[in-house]
Amino acid sequence: MQNTEQKKKEQLEMNSPPQQQRPSSSTNKTQKNYLLFLLIVSAISYLSFLLVRQWSSLSLHSQCVIPEQPSLEDTSTKELSVAENVSSLLEKHANILMALRDHIPSKENAKPVKAERAQLANNRTSSRIGRTIVPTQKLKELLEQSRQSLSEVEVIEFLGRQPTREEQLLIADYVFEKQREKAKYWIQKIESGEDVSQWDVFTVYEPIVSCETVNRIGRKEDGGKWLCDAWKLIPTNLKRRCVVYSWGSKNEPSFEEDLIGNFGCVVHTFDPTQDVPSTSPNLPPSQYFFHSWGLGPDTNGLMTLGEWPLKTLTKTMEELGHQTVDIQKIDCERCEVNGLGIIFDSPEHTEKFKASSPKMVLLETHASVEDSKDQLFKLIEGLKKLGFYMFYVERNSACNVCREFAFVHADYFLK
Repeated sequence: MQNTEQKKKEQLEMNSPPQQQRPSSSTNKTQKNYLLFLLIVSAISYLSFLLVRQWSSLSLHSQCVIPEQPSLEDTSTKELSVAENVSSLLEKHANILMALRDHIPSKENAKPVKAERAQLANNRTSSRIGRTIVPTQKLKELLEQSRQSLSEVEVIEFLGRQPTREEQLLIADYVFEKQREKAKYWIQKIESGEDVSQWDVFTVYEPIVSCETVNRIGRKEDGGKWLCDAWKLIPTNLKRRCVVYSWGSKNEPSFEEDLIGNFGCVVHTFDPTQDVPSTSPNLPPSQYFFHSWGLGPDTNGLMTLGEWPLKTLTKTMEELGHQTVDIQKIDCERCEVNGLGIIFDSPEHTEKFKASSPKMVLLETHASVEDSKDQLFKLIEGLKKLGFYMFYVERNSACNVCREFAFVHADYFLK
């Protein structure tokens, strides 16, 4: 019986869940003592801090007490006591004063310190904040001395800020000379009869100025062009309507429509391959005029290319009575070479073209024409001599051998 009852007790103990072990009383006592120790240390540290601060304030106050103003009778005695107090303070804090003296620049080394600071300012990074402003004269000296050895990026980094419009033209002249040297290399290859790709020719000259705004005029495909700071063309700014010559249309008048609708321009379109003018409600007769001749090089003013009549630019302006043409858009095959190119061969045509005060020349070039490869260099350099700077270039999406160039005149750019 006893064995049976004992077995039952053992079985009940095995089935019952294990009891959690409670921490011993000694462990609890140790933890409480540790927390009490931390509280005592914290209290002592805080009291020590208060005592030190109080002592420092009292000591500082006692040192800074201003003595009473001496009367006339005992002035000498008071002055002597003040001098003694000052000398005692100096002796007391002699070590501190000696340490400060080592960090104060003397008159002898003041100038080297200023020079060192100036040198550090010049050696700062190209960030605009804290950058030393480089004057325009320094920029001129750098461009004259570098002899095309610096890139455009290096010139801007030297300047350390956004260049002004005048400085942009200085940098543009510098970059153009580098491009011109590259063009001479390809001209020699062309003259020697080597096979030169049109893309080698097209990539010589790139944009050299940045307009405040560049606006797409006309459709995105072939026919649309880019304008520099087009807001200057509105009648409020010009005090008149702008006049535009659009050479080549192919019955696609989106360029003309945008100029008339957005800027109020008067547009003259020239296209000998088109029998009748384009018809559109956005082409009012008072601002849109169509002429069935093209741009040619003949100084006599009238000639034919096959069955199409052509006239020179100066002859066209004389017949239409225009003294000023603000934009010349030339988008017709061989016109860029034969039509516009004559302007740089004849002093008479050059002067008349300059007198018309063109603001922009928008040009499509065709490398499929054999004589246009080297003539393109001549054309761009001729425009540069007349004060035109390239501000945009793009590949024509509808013509694999065509490239669009946009030039702005310096006078218009600086306004």
